[in-house]
Amino acid sequence: MASSVKLVVAVVLAVAMMMAATATAAYDAEPVEDCQTQTTYFSNCLGRGITEGCCGVVKEPGCLCQIKREAEVHCIPHRRCVVPKRLRIADMDLPCMRNLKCGKHA
Repeated sequence: MASSVKLVVAVVLAVAMMMAATATAAYDAEPVEDCQTQTTYFSNCLGRGITEGCCGVVKEPGCLCQIKREAEVHCIPHRRCVVPKRLRIADMDLPCMRNLKCGKHA
């Protein structure tokens, strides 16, 4: 009798672990936006004056290579912005842009 209880407990635990693994895999498989969309989110975030928090909207670091460092960020009209009205991305000290390694094609 005790061995059958242990077997049932073992089966229940195994099923629970498989369900947890499936849920984790489904979460990890969440689709990532394309680079153009991610860089648009990044630019819009900078325009809101959030600056360092904007690095988190880019999920693929390689997408940052597509951002033109000479591009100017314009604050969104009628919003309080902590950066000047126009600021080049190259002039911002963003953690995600530091030590960024991009290929020649970027």
